[in-house]
Amino acid sequence: MVGSRTTTKTWPIIGHASQVDRLRRMVTGDQFPLAILITGAPDVGRKALSLQFAAASLCPSASDGVPCGQCRTCASVATERHPDAEIWSVKRQEDESGAASRSGSMTIETVRKIAASTALRPYEGRHRFIIVDEAETLGEPAQQALLKTLEDLPGYATIILIATSAGAMLDTVRSRCVEIALQLVPTVEIVAAIDGPDAHAIAARAAGRPGWAIKALAEPDWRASQSEGIERLESWLRMSTAERLVEAYQRGDRFMKERKQAFQDLDRVQLIWRDIVLTSADLDQFAFDAERARGLMARSSAGMSDWYRALTATRQCIQDLTGNIRPRLAMQAMVNQWPTL
Repeated sequence: MVGSRTTTKTWPIIGHASQVDRLRRMVTGDQFPLAILITGAPDVGRKALSLQFAAASLCPSASDGVPCGQCRTCASVATERHPDAEIWSVKRQEDESGAASRSGSMTIETVRKIAASTALRPYEGRHRFIIVDEAETLGEPAQQALLKTLEDLPGYATIILIATSAGAMLDTVRSRCVEIALQLVPTVEIVAAIDGPDAHAIAARAAGRPGWAIKALAEPDWRASQSEGIERLESWLRMSTAERLVEAYQRGDRFMKERKQAFQDLDRVQLIWRDIVLTSADLDQFAFDAERARGLMARSSAGMSDWYRALTATRQCIQDLTGNIRPRLAMQAMVNQWPTL
């Protein structure tokens, strides 16, 4: 997650200092685990951290586990073109098959291709990295197939699984991974790492996600479209009980076609309720956007227990959808616990 200034003295990553140091020590000690599970919210820095880990390991000019960031190796890793830092995702699966995934998930066939890839020896460096993005989309059969791959990994290969949460992975898969959990980054750290007159506003909207802030800063049109999406979510929260339910049903019906966007929207809703809980407890300093939270709370007679119930229900909905509970039922159960705003 590269910005003009960073909060660490090692890799150009915004936040996550302890996680960066842990991975850097693996590089300097030349001790690579067979599998790593990096978890956290979208845009929090999971993929950026994975790529920096690979770059630090492959860069011929690396010093004390820090890649130079200037050589051909660093450039090819950053642009996802290095032969020893291979990336798999739902998009790659769709590009290779020529068809969209109906479930939005990676299949057993893709896991078999990943398994074949792990058998390839490093092309340029001494180690090889296979990064599996959106690993939470792997269903149980696909994860069982992945488990066999993890059990047979050669010593020169490391698989890096990127997922929203460790709970999305089978216990047997998790047990073979070194877990690196990324938390949301404090707004002050994001502000300190980006330049521009709108840095504070962008950092607040980013809600702990440096990747969102960097893209919003670089692409004003994208930022505007994202802001419109956030406003639609806030509008959903402000609807009457009946209107909320209709919206929930519609989102549930679209879930399979818009799985990734649906999880992003629910995660954003979860953060809105989180900010309201913190702000209602006069803990503004821990909220990402306390001003917005107070605006949403202004006309409501709900109290702390109501806000917390809404937050818990939204988290449960995300968990239910990850566990393949019917989307309509999961969405309905969630909005029924939301207090009126």
